Amino acid sequence: MNAEQLEQLLYEDESAFLDFKVMQYKFAKASDDEKSEIIKDILGFANAWRRTDAYILIGVRQEKDGAKHTVVGCDNHIADHCLQQLVNSKVNRPIVFSYEIVKVDEEHSVGVIKIPRQQRPFYVNKDFGRLANNKVYVRRSSSTSLDDPADLEEIEKMRQADSFNLASLSVEFCDEKGSKLLGNKIKHSIKYLNLPSSNKIPDYRLGSGTFGFGVSLERVNRDCYREYAKVLDYLSNYKPLQLAVINTGNVYAEDICLELKCRSKNIRIVDEGDYQTKWPETMCVLGMNNMPRFNESCVSNSGDEWSIVLKALNLQAGRQNILNILHISCSESETVRLEGKIYSKNLREPIGVKLDLEFVVEGYCEVTVEKLIEFAKSND
Repeated sequence: MNAEQLEQLLYEDESAFLDFKVMQYKFAKASDDEKSEIIKDILGFANAWRRTDAYILIGVRQEKDGAKHTVVGCDNHIADHCLQQLVNSKVNRPIVFSYEIVKVDEEHSVGVIKIPRQQRPFYVNKDFGRLANNKVYVRRSSSTSLDDPADLEEIEKMRQADSFNLASLSVEFCDEKGSKLLGNKIKHSIKYLNLPSSNKIPDYRLGSGTFGFGVSLERVNRDCYREYAKVLDYLSNYKPLQLAVINTGNVYAEDICLELKCRSKNIRIVDEGDYQTKWPETMCVLGMNNMPRFNESCVSNSGDEWSIVLKALNLQAGRQNILNILHISCSESETVRLEGKIYSKNLREPIGVKLDLEFVVEGYCEVTVEKLIEFAKSND
C-alpha cells in the first residue's frame, strides 16, 4: 500500500473490511490476554462476510460526522514475521495477511495490516488469552465480539460460499511469445548434432610469448573451441520449453509455484540463464569470465531425474502468466512426461499437472574435432 491508497481509506467508515486504531496493539512483553486482542481482530476480518481486502490501520484516529480520519502516527511498529509467527502458531491453518509500514510524511507513519479474502473458517486450536478453542469469531459491521461467534449453520455457509471463491489454476505449453496456448502435449522433430566431448577438444592457442600490440597469452580464451561446441549444442539440439499458468477461477491467485519432475537418461534441461547462444571470443579480459554470468538455476538433476521449479507470483482471475522459458534437449526419440503440482495460497490443495513432450529424432550428424575447429576459425 502507498500513501495515496491510504489517503482514500481515510474517507471510509469502519466496516467489515476496515478498522482504525489510535494506539498500537500491545505485543512485546504483553500478556496472553493482551496478545489475544490482535489475534481476535485478524480472525474476525479473516472470517468476515466481505467482497474486498480488509485493513486495520494503526495510528489513525476515527472522526465523527463523515469527516476525514486523522493520522496521528505510530512509532512502535510490529515486525511482520513476529506477528505472522504469533498468529499462525495459534490458528487451525495459516491466515494470509501482512503488516507493512506506510510513511505518510516526515513525522508520521501508519501500520497497515492487510487481510485478503480467503477460504474460511479460521479459529484458534486451543484456548489462548480471551479466545476460546474452536470458536469462529467474525467481524460484524464495525466490531468483532467474543460473545457472537459464528454458529454451525453460518460456518457451513462460509464453506459453501468460499468454495466458489477459490483460484482454479491450470498449466499448458505455449509458443515462445506466449500468445498461443498449445495444450498439454507438444511434439518436436530434430536432427541431432553429435559433438565431441569437452575433454577431447583442445585448448585454443595463438602461439607463444606475446603478439600484436603486446597482448599476453594470459588473455587468450583457451576454452574458445569448447565454448563453440556448447553454443552449437544449444542452437542445434535444444528446443524451447515455454509454459503458461492460467487462472480459470474467479479470485486472485497469490504466490503461484509450479514444481515438475521427469525421468529420462536422454534429456538435458537448462533455464534461460544458462542458455548461451552468443559465439565466444578468442580473447578474454583479465579477471572476467568470457561467457556471461548465469542466473541462479531453477533446474536441477540427480542422475536421470530432473526437477523444475517455476514461480509466477500472482495472477488475476481469468488471466494467464508466462513462466520463465526453459530449453530441453533429447538425444533419442521418446515422449518425456513432466509431472508435478502447482501451488498457490488461494488453492484448497495443490493441483496435479501432467505434460507430455514428444521428441522425434530424424537423424544424427557427427561433428569431429577437426570440423569443429574449422567452423570456429571460419566464424572468427
